[in-house]
Amino acid sequence: MANSIKDIAAAAGVSVATVSYVINGTRPVAPKTAERVRIVMRELNYIPNQMARNLRSNSTKNIAIIIQNLANGFFNDVIDAIHEYLSPHDYTMFLSITQDSMEEEMRAFRSMITQQVSGIIMAPIRSNFDFKTLCPHENYPLVFIDRTQRATSADSVICNNYDITYDAVSELIRRGHRRIAYLCGVQPAPISTNIDRMNAYANALHDHGILLDESLVFSHDVGAAESYEAMRQVVEQTDATASFIANGGITAPALQCLWDRNISMPDRMATISFDEYNWSALTKVTLSTIKQPTSELGRNAARLILDRIEKPEKAYETVVLQTELILRDSV
Repeated sequence: MANSIKDIAAAAGVSVATVSYVINGTRPVAPKTAERVRIVMRELNYIPNQMARNLRSNSTKNIAIIIQNLANGFFNDVIDAIHEYLSPHDYTMFLSITQDSMEEEMRAFRSMITQQVSGIIMAPIRSNFDFKTLCPHENYPLVFIDRTQRATSADSVICNNYDITYDAVSELIRRGHRRIAYLCGVQPAPISTNIDRMNAYANALHDHGILLDESLVFSHDVGAAESYEAMRQVVEQTDATASFIANGGITAPALQCLWDRNISMPDRMATISFDEYNWSALTKVTLSTIKQPTSELGRNAARLILDRIEKPEKAYETVVLQTELILRDSV
């Protein structure tokens, strides 16, 4: 919860009037005293009352979107759908890209709050930080997309990552594969999508009587060179006959590695990947994918943020969307 001006004054050892002078610039304050007040304000995540009133009244008609990147196209479709939904309601969007940096995510969140946006839609990197401590009030409109967040009570829209991963790995097993490599991109902190997908992979193996082999699990930075290298290791250093690619950003360089080494799909390496791309069905050996409902995710996020603005006291809602396993020639 946001602190009051009295809390700031007490923590800084000054009068309430002095804090008011610093905030509003109505009277001069000794530089050292003013700096002490500002430090306390930052430490306590203080937002001036007038700003909080503006936020509660939604006077700006702006919605902030905070995401990691636009590299693999997943968030492009989500953002398009959010914009399409918000535009008829006369809301505009502020977009901030964090490049998988927790520090940048925090900076972006604070910045959007201070710019008096009416609400924030974000795909959080941090899973154990209560973002509501930075908000002007408990029911501030905040929607998490793509992954859940343990520490913050908020609306959210996610996909059934566990179920669809379990189904995909089980499909590979049903087709005779018992040595299945798992490729995933690491994050600065564990996120729910990665956790759910890894758990599903492990449980699908277990339920089919296959021991989890850590040497077949490849976690690496989500970059072209790193993803290419991970698949090279799968091909050259393991006896895997199938691979499950758990992050869309890995797919293209991993496939490039297979093509460069003339590794045929599915004879030498059966492959299923998150996500669906416009080229998935156009390659020489068409790629089996997990298609996430990106547009539906965006529309639901926009709906939830507007609902929260209109009804700040309503119960929090989690929307779980169904994904689709599309089987093509690569399995």
